Amino acid sequence: MDITLDKTDDQLSAILTVKLAEADYSPAVESKLKEYSKKAQIKGFRPGKVPTTLVRKMYGKGILVDEINALLNKAVDSYIKDNNVKILGEPLPVPSDVDFDAQKDYEFRFELGLLPDFELPADQAISVDRHQVELDENTLNETYEQIGRQFGETINPDESEAGDYLFGKLKKADEEGEGRTVLLPTNKVTNGAEQFVGVKAGDTLTFDLSKAFDGNASAIANFSGLSKEEAAQVSGDYTLAVEKITRTAHAEHNQDLFDKVFGKDTVSSKEEFDAKVRSTVQENYDREADNLINRQIIDKVVDATEIKVSTEFFKKLAAPCQRRQTHG
Repeated sequence: MDITLDKTDDQLSAILTVKLAEADYSPAVESKLKEYSKKAQIKGFRPGKVPTTLVRKMYGKGILVDEINALLNKAVDSYIKDNNVKILGEPLPVPSDVDFDAQKDYEFRFELGLLPDFELPADQAISVDRHQVELDENTLNETYEQIGRQFGETINPDESEAGDYLFGKLKKADEEGEGRTVLLPTNKVTNGAEQFVGVKAGDTLTFDLSKAFDGNASAIANFSGLSKEEAAQVSGDYTLAVEKITRTAHAEHNQDLFDKVFGKDTVSSKEEFDAKVRSTVQENYDREADNLINRQIIDKVVDATEIKVSTEFFKKLAAPCQRRQTHG
């Protein structure tokens, strides 16, 4: 096998030429033919007794093409990696006439888009603003609310309160059958929420599903099992046969909660817990601010760096049916 790389004068593209001799692919082809002869089921021959000459006649060309394709892919990838050729996109095969019936030696060419050498604008000053996000009380309260729910205890009270979940069967009011099992979040109800308070297991509620959730298809789909499209089309009254009320009792601020949230004995008082929550949330904000400033620096450096690429190569790359393989 012989592989050569010829770059264009502008160093933006190149032609990679792969020359294959019969000795390069013949062992793999012969091995595959023997494997086929053992597995082939052809009328008139016992399994495993099909002559290799017959298999060659029936499948030889296809096997040859497959093995050459595999050899080419490996050879091209290895050459690019071993020689640290910096390419853009994928190698594109250059069309050629190949006679797999008559030829023994083959030559295949691939066009490469090259990444040229470039210099970063080291002499240019880059200025970006770092955003400082301050922790407000609303965010802090939401964090405490989330912690309370996450580490709280789930109970099943006899009567519902605001914020509980109602487990039961939901169906359209005039529909036959028992309906679909749902876990309705009362805290998502925006109209008529009072109807879902004071409910007990065994009660049946009748309500306008779309109106109750203010037409929010996402909110309806999340608990009902309907698709978003179906949820957007719901109308009229629905019934919910309540089987159980589910409530998460917020976790108390004690050592058990402190250990669950931050690890054993990391904090040992409510004051330390509050300070740790604040610092953790602020650290997350600062980390996001750092990520943003890094992204802004990269964008500005890229915008200020001139890199020439072969537009003709990328036009070919965008054309349909570009594949790195031969054709039999």
